[in-house]
Amino acid sequence: MFRCDQCGNNAAAFFCQADDAFLCTQCDIQVHAVNRLAARHKRIGISTMVTSPQHAASLPAEEWRRRFHAAASPASSTDDYLDVPDIA
Repeated sequence: MFRCDQCGNNAAAFFCQADDAFLCTQCDIQVHAVNRLAARHKRIGISTMVTSPQHAASLPAEEWRRRFHAAASPASSTDDYLDVPDIA
């Protein structure tokens, strides 16, 4: 499975999109208890996307990061952006 990016010792339990990090439960609590902004970071449980150590090993870590980012992001839409004219 994935190792925690913070401590490097424990198996990761979560992926934090804002921090681009795999975190174990203990480090997730420490990192996201710092302040209200950090507490609002969207995290995904590893077990929701990875079913086994063999499944985790089936793709490179960077591909898993891409997939976790995609899962954490709302579907993008042109409605999400403001059309602001250039100021000359």
